[in-house]
Amino acid sequence: MEVVFLNNKEEAHSSLAVIMKDSTFAIDCPPSFIKKLERENINDVDFILFSSSDKSSVGGVSTLFEKLGRNKIVAFMSKETEEKLSQKYDIENLDIKLFQDDVPFEVNNMRIHPFKVGNRYGFNFLGMTFSPMSKELTTNNFKDSKVLLFDNVSWFQEGDNTIADALQFLKNVSPNQSVFLQQGTLDHTREFEMNQYWEQIKGTKEISLSLGYDGTRLFFNDYISQVLSESREGIQLRPPHAGMVATGMKTMIIDDRLYKNTNGKFFYFMENGLCLGILRLKMPDKLTLEQFKEMEEKHRINNSEREKWWGNKEVLYGYNFDVVEIFETPQLVLSDKDNPDTFIKDFKLLDNQSLLQNPTEYNSAKSLDVAQDWNIVASLFSMLNNGGKTQYSNDVLVNLAKQIYDEALIRNLAFSKKMPSFSKLLYDKVSKGDQFTLESINKFQDITLIKDFIALSGRPKKREFIQLFEPYSPIQ
Repeated sequence: MEVVFLNNKEEAHSSLAVIMKDSTFAIDCPPSFIKKLERENINDVDFILFSSSDKSSVGGVSTLFEKLGRNKIVAFMSKETEEKLSQKYDIENLDIKLFQDDVPFEVNNMRIHPFKVGNRYGFNFLGMTFSPMSKELTTNNFKDSKVLLFDNVSWFQEGDNTIADALQFLKNVSPNQSVFLQQGTLDHTREFEMNQYWEQIKGTKEISLSLGYDGTRLFFNDYISQVLSESREGIQLRPPHAGMVATGMKTMIIDDRLYKNTNGKFFYFMENGLCLGILRLKMPDKLTLEQFKEMEEKHRINNSEREKWWGNKEVLYGYNFDVVEIFETPQLVLSDKDNPDTFIKDFKLLDNQSLLQNPTEYNSAKSLDVAQDWNIVASLFSMLNNGGKTQYSNDVLVNLAKQIYDEALIRNLAFSKKMPSFSKLLYDKVSKGDQFTLESINKFQDITLIKDFIALSGRPKKREFIQLFEPYSPIQ
């Protein structure tokens, strides 16, 4: 499911489109609605929820039918909205369904619960709540909601129903995430101020906060939201630093340039032509060389690497981030740019290759690109050996790497001598015969393989227990 915010500075409040697998619906239809749908490539709307009779809610009704090319459009609204709407517009083409305050109804197998807030309505649906911000709100309106979408929110001390009011209200409810909307005028670069205020008042609450601006898209899976802006952007890191981000070892990205417009934005992070997941950058910190050294545990870059990558520059910038999603399988990236530490826009994520869809049936001889196969396996191997989790065991990855290595030799393909450390470790395993393969002991039928075991070693007077997580080659 996907939610798209459709804000406009000239309109009193926001509208949005909810795109699901089998249907699409909208909340409100302002005068700019049709142009926004065209911009977002939304070609059809199955029904509309009207929150009020204001022009910002119904002003686009007269142009709706021409765009959608249908005689009837289902519209859910209150009795008051219907009466006022009929006085201003021709509603003959609307298939009007009336709802009542605090009385749930169903449409397309989805339960929607409307509730009145002042002269507008809010709606609960699919684990989230869309509501105008108001001092009349009660916690009952947000029961069991994982995501709260607040409309009509003003900035600090700039009107009624401010960000401060909304944050104070959040202390009484327990969503996973809250997004604040208002006429497209809330600048997402000011999120730092909002989060500073929240840190002071939140107590033990942990809620992800963001400002929703025109075109922002939210993607939901099992009611856990992942946010991406309307434009697809990525950041390429030097290997193995994207893998370190994925495993939690690295919590800061370093660059020698200051990018002010990255704060609060969402990026795919990648290395070696592979995308490992999505992160959300925060406001960068200006770092002296002394501060850079103090924060090495966060960015995982030593001084020799710093000098190699950025020379004698005395000021660097540290970008903290939140990890939004880690892909179970890295996705291939098609891009014209391969420079590390670069923000990119023109790229495509390709479908996963067959070797990781079913590793047991992988045939390296049929692979179109064994070099890319190697990068995928090496990246997962790095994640696993740095404490991360994948759906593939160490044995599976080593065996795949051995097949790819053998095929590369057959094709007379050379491995780079400057490969990243994790790739070199995997290369050493498969090239020096230290890999473990079940095939090597399949001929013995009366054996039981114990992958994790304890061995006793050391001097007789000082014995130590050592757990070996990977059988050594003599076992073969």
